[in-house]
Amino acid sequence: MVGLRKVDQVAQGDTTVFHVNMPDIDSILKKAKDNGGSVKRTKTVIPAMGWYALMNDPDGNTLGLYQKS
Repeated sequence: MVGLRKVDQVAQGDTTVFHVNMPDIDSILKKAKDNGGSVKRTKTVIPAMGWYALMNDPDGNTLGLYQKS
């Protein structure tokens, strides 16, 4: 069961982070920065798996990025 409720304000960083598979993390992080977003964690290796990074959109929402090796 999933419950939802409306709130007036959410504290930045107090949310669920969804991770999405991307073919090229570097280009996505550049696009984010070029369009008002920011990099929260730079591209980081996950041994024998790939890489991940965290970015914030212009509204402060965090999104996780994953790239297979």
